[in-house]
This record gives sequence, C-alpha cells and structure tokens, in this order.
Amino acid sequence: MGITGYVSSSSSKETAVERRGSEPRAFDTAESRVGPGDDALVIRRKPIPEPGPNPRSPRSGATHHDALDVELEEIHNLLDQGLSSEAESRCRRLIKAARSDESLIAKARCALSKSLEMRGRYRESLDAVAMYEAPESRANLDLDASNCIRVQIGLAYNYTGDHPKAIALLNSALRGAGEDGADTQAGWVYVALARVYRNINEYTIARDYAQNALERFRHSGDWRGLADSYFAIGLAEMFEGNYEQSLEHLHQALNLIGGDRPAPYLQGKIYTNMAGCCWFLKRPQEGIGHLEKAIGYYERTEHKANATDGYNNLGETLILVGDWERAQRALERALALASEIDERGAKVPMPSTPSPSC
Repeated sequence: MGITGYVSSSSSKETAVERRGSEPRAFDTAESRVGPGDDALVIRRKPIPEPGPNPRSPRSGATHHDALDVELEEIHNLLDQGLSSEAESRCRRLIKAARSDESLIAKARCALSKSLEMRGRYRESLDAVAMYEAPESRANLDLDASNCIRVQIGLAYNYTGDHPKAIALLNSALRGAGEDGADTQAGWVYVALARVYRNINEYTIARDYAQNALERFRHSGDWRGLADSYFAIGLAEMFEGNYEQSLEHLHQALNLIGGDRPAPYLQGKIYTNMAGCCWFLKRPQEGIGHLEKAIGYYERTEHKANATDGYNNLGETLILVGDWERAQRALERALALASEIDERGAKVPMPSTPSPSC
C-alpha cells in the first residue's frame, strides 16, 4: 500500500477560546461563535484600540504600541486555535491601526498571509506579503519583522508551486539569519525549508533541515518552533517508511504543546499522522484512538474539511476491524460535514484508503 493512502487535510498544501457558560473576564467587550448549537465555541476579544495616541497622555504612544503588540499575539493564538477567519479580520484591522509602525504592519501581514494559507487561498496569501520581496522594501523593518516576511514569502511561493524560487528566497533568508546569529529567526527558516523539500518529495533533505531547526529552537526555547520541528521530523520519517521513529517525534511535538497551550489545529494534524503510522504498522485499534482525538481537535477549529477527512479515515479504519455500524456513522458524518463546507463540499473526494496530513 502506497504512502498516498491517508486523506490529507485541505490546509496541507497547514484568542482565547472558551466554552459557552464559562465566566467572562472584565475586559471582554465582543464575542463571536464558531460552530452550531450549544457546542459552539465562543471567542471573546478586546477591540483593537482606536488609532492615534491620546494627546493628553505623554505615555499614550507607548501604551498604544503595547496594546497592538498584545493584539498581534492574540492573533497568533487564533491561528493556533485554527480560527483563521477571525484571525484574518483582526489582522486587517491591526494593519490599519498600526499606522506608521512599519515592523508591526509587516508582522501583521505575515499573520494575514498565514491565515489565508490555512484556508487554501494561496495566491491571496502571496499577495499579502509580495510587496516586501525587494530588499529595499524591508530596509526599515526590524530583524524579527524582516525574517518573518522573508520566510512567509518563501512559503507562499512554495504553495503557489514555484519551489525553486521558494528555496532561493529561503536560502537567502538563512544567510541573513546566520549573520545575525538569531536562533529563533534561523529556526523558522529551517522549518520552512523542510516544508518546501517535503513538498517536492526530498524527505531526507527535509528531515535534515527540520533537525537543524530543532537545534536552533532548543537554544531559544520557542515552543511553537520546537513543536513544528518535531512535527516536521515526524513527517519526514513517516514518508521514508520509518513509522516507529515518526511516532516518537510526533509524541514529542504533542508533549511540547501540552495542556496549557491549546493549539488544536496542529494537534489535530499530529494525531492524524500518528494514525497514519499505525495504519502502516497494522495497529488499527491504536490508530482509531488517534483519529478520534484528531477529530475532537478538528471540530474545535473552523477547518471542517480536516474534520471531514478525519471522519472518513476513521470510517475506513473501522471497516478494517469489522466495526460496520461505527464505520457507517463515521462516514455519514464525513458526508454531512462535506455538504456544510461550501459549494465545493459535494465534490470532496472520498478515497478508499486513508493519507498524511502535512
């Protein structure tokens, strides 16, 4: 059976969220709901401050900037939660509110590009950051913003199919990060290179870049970077047929996220790929458990196509073990979700064997 068995999620081409009924905090001023009925997720958020400092306060400029930095971190939390539509709208407001802060605007555009990438809007994702491709356009950016932009441009070209350009841009970014010696900045370039080489089926090279990323993030302690590095290593091992090693690295990614850093978008993908490893290791009962966890995480995001794939994979695995009734329920749920996604829902493919979620 080939590695192309498991159904990949639609994003693979990869806030504070509270359940209704929890106590609102004093500063909550707005909310939106994701999902149907009583199980809907409620996203409570503070509004972005009105642009411009209060002229009566000498420290209002610093306070305004600090508030916008907090807003950017909340947007990153939204992306972790898989709530990319909410992240997109808040990115657009943040870009307007940031006014003349060029570095903050660039970072917001990076987040905007990622939110579009997560929903498969790859051309728009590139358009969100393409104006920074020329070196002179980044002249006034700080190092973090410049590196973020260069990495995201490289990934955007990767997802629009221009892999040679993506590799060239990322190698250039890596040279720049190496000169400045910033572990976190170099780490994200290595993660991006691993993703590009994985997309062109160069899994050994992808694993080497992911290992380099891991070493950099071990120095900086960036939990998102560490989790992404272990995830990338796990994927490379899986694609090369090293399923036990893949499971070890995917477990490490889960441990780094932990219970205090809810990131269901990535957690769902990790469990999906753990189930894929179990499929090839002929351990279907273990795979069923991983798929059920993956579905639980996907259902907490707005990316229902991922949940659709999860239910489809679960149904196929339940058929394998002869649990026909549960398999039918899972497959019916996959079809129901597919019809809810959008006009393309009826065209969601339902292959006969389960694929990795990258």
